[in-house]
Amino acid sequence: MNWCCTKLDNLGKMALITILGNASWHISKEVHTWIQTHNHTVKHQGKEVRIIAFYLPSKSVTAPIIGPRTIEQLESAVRATEITLDAEVLAKLDEIFPGPGGEAPKAYAW
Repeated sequence: MNWCCTKLDNLGKMALITILGNASWHISKEVHTWIQTHNHTVKHQGKEVRIIAFYLPSKSVTAPIIGPRTIEQLESAVRATEITLDAEVLAKLDEIFPGPGGEAPKAYAW
């Protein structure tokens, strides 16, 4: 997390928002204490990036959160939003992955 905070600080960002699940290292006292100490230091020095941690309330894993580990990976992922798929490709994807049927979002709700 320290590496990410340094990179974000260099980009002029003010916060690192992270979601922590129930993995042993996520809920460990060491991680919780490290985040508190980091934020306390940042608050009193008035510089660097604060860490805003959200803890998942569930004791079970519902889905992995997959994301970039580096700024370069994030920039590469963001470029994917600029890709436009033609109708033929979209139709093929619908054929391969038909979904639950029905109109979204109702068909995807529990």
